[in-house]
Amino acid sequence: MRQKKGFWALNFGILYILPWLVGFILFKVYPFLSSLFYSFTNYDLFNGITKYGLMNYEKIFTDPDIIRAFVVTFKYAIFDVPLKLMFALFIAYILNFKLKGVNFFRTAYYIPSILGGSIAIAILWRAVFNTDGLINTVLGVFGIPAINWMAGDMSALMVIVLLRVWQFGSAMVIFLAALKGVS
Repeated sequence: MRQKKGFWALNFGILYILPWLVGFILFKVYPFLSSLFYSFTNYDLFNGITKYGLMNYEKIFTDPDIIRAFVVTFKYAIFDVPLKLMFALFIAYILNFKLKGVNFFRTAYYIPSILGGSIAIAILWRAVFNTDGLINTVLGVFGIPAINWMAGDMSALMVIVLLRVWQFGSAMVIFLAALKGVS
């Protein structure tokens, strides 16, 4: 004969997941739904909601500046992701061999991914790609005129992509672990 279980015996699992469930609702579901709601309004901090409708989405899909931003973001992703992954895989493949001093090189290649977001690195890259920076000085030795890397649309995008590709260390570590067979 089966015994009847009490309410808490049947729902004990819910008690265990209750803290996660409350956090999920407060920090994921509520912000998502409120953002979705506010995206259909014209919200002003002092006056509150003044208008309802699709005007924000109409502006997104008709404003030429926003469309240009989408195009530039697409170009950035097209260049950045494959270059970074190919470079990381290539370096991980080289560092997979038993070479003398390989641990030093693994560390040296990983460091830019740690430091990449710092102010010092941004200042360093600005000094390298400035009109009188290191790159233009080297080009000047060969008689090539200085290039204003940060002024042109495509050249500035390439400098930013190069900065991101330079931070390939995290992907390299994952590829290296895969090449070594670490599960």
